[in-house]
Amino acid sequence: MGAIRCDKCESTLTKKDIKSNKCWKCGEAITMVRGWYCKECAKHNPDSLKICVCGHERLKNSGTILEEHAPTMKSYLALRSVSGLLRFFSWICYIAAALIVLFTLDKFGSSSGFGLAIIGSIPLIVGLIIAGIMNKAIAELIYLFINIANDVNDIKNKK
Repeated sequence: MGAIRCDKCESTLTKKDIKSNKCWKCGEAITMVRGWYCKECAKHNPDSLKICVCGHERLKNSGTILEEHAPTMKSYLALRSVSGLLRFFSWICYIAAALIVLFTLDKFGSSSGFGLAIIGSIPLIVGLIIAGIMNKAIAELIYLFINIANDVNDIKNKK
């Protein structure tokens, strides 16, 4: 997303500056109050332009500068990727634990080595289940932080 800047001094304007129609840095009146953002290049364009300076057409639902520009879930691609990767690893841990249980039960048919197999595999199974739970918990915590950030931005933009 491109920043909204003053026409005179190029300083970044806040929503409060736009509402007061005055730049916080130079004190000059803001001449371009309305406009729209290009969804492709994130540049600000005046309402009079139907095509962005980069050549993309204005979308029908493109609003004005005063439109809310809070980050969405799409803004946190890296965090969502890490969360998804941790969820994947948690499922891998659960599947590995289930496979170890099956291989241990397979040893049940043979009389030799079953006791040793069960004693040796219990800590591994428990460890994999705990690792799966921890991976899932961290993934959900990251997702919670993304939701909190979106909610805080919604609250901030309503004022």
